[in-house]
Amino acid sequence: MVNGNKALWIKGPHELVYVRRDGMQVNAPPRLTTGNTLLWGTRQAALRLEGRFGEKTAVAIARSAH
Repeated sequence: MVNGNKALWIKGPHELVYVRRDGMQVNAPPRLTTGNTLLWGTRQAALRLEGRFGEKTAVAIARSAH
């Protein structure tokens, strides 16, 4: 959880797939991430934090986002 919102922790490289506003699913070009990724959202946006740090550090950084 990040500031009361559900979050997803992904360890290591992964493929990114997202849904556009028109409902179309898009596969982003495959790439290796620089590290682990934390995904969470608000009513206004989906947020992604990626780097070479652990889950506790990622959540601490995410909680500071406004």
